[in-house]
Amino acid sequence: MKQKIFVLYTGGTIGMTQSSTGLRPDTALVDKALAPFSDGLDFEWHVCQPLIDSSAVTLQNQRDWLELIIAKLPDYDGILVLHCTDTMAYTANLFALSLQGLDKPVI
Repeated sequence: MKQKIFVLYTGGTIGMTQSSTGLRPDTALVDKALAPFSDGLDFEWHVCQPLIDSSAVTLQNQRDWLELIIAKLPDYDGILVLHCTDTMAYTANLFALSLQGLDKPVI
């Protein structure tokens, strides 16, 4: 049986693609980024709309993501957060303080 992983994709550099005006957030990675791991894992994606650049992450975004993770955690074996680089440490700190004592990984 495959393990179920919930993937929260918030935006940022990890998923940007080149456009005529420079780099822009894109959802193209959703279909291919985790495909090499799909033999043992079943991924369900939540893609933020709109995708958020790291310079635009707000406390409200972080609260919304935390609520979503808390709601999804009982149904999954783990959570993977694909997050923008510049503010990832702040979000990770909030999650670490808010999600203490879990028996499932949130990465």
